[in-house]
Amino acid sequence: MRTSTLCAFAATIVVSLVLSSALNAAKFSCEILKGSALVKTCTVDSTTLTPCTYNFSATLVATCQGGSISSSESELVCYFADPTAPALKFDTSPTLAAAAKTLAEQPGFRATAIEWITSSAAMGLSLNYTEQSGAPADSALCTPTGP
Repeated sequence: MRTSTLCAFAATIVVSLVLSSALNAAKFSCEILKGSALVKTCTVDSTTLTPCTYNFSATLVATCQGGSISSSESELVCYFADPTAPALKFDTSPTLAAAAKTLAEQPGFRATAIEWITSSAAMGLSLNYTEQSGAPADSALCTPTGP
């Protein structure tokens, strides 16, 4: 029997909110790691829906992508999911908690991290996922590189 746990976080949804206003764009350097080995690096723009994806197996994919949620806000999302899961739909909910809840309820999504960007002072995010107990954690790490 396969068990799934999320290491380093007590819940499936990890939320990071940037408090500020003004510009809504940020660029990130995102790294996807299999255990401690770097398997993919890419640049993600928080205003575009261009995903950075790595297929770990036939049943697990990691993706980081941006997306505009309003005229003044964008978001960075990283997630681990089943590759057959429906495409991620960005939620234009009025609150971060509502958006996180929507993502958590999507079928096939195993772990998700969200950052809403309301200024150019983005923080970035880190998400770890362990496929089974005792296995090394796979990770998605995004650090800001500029507006």
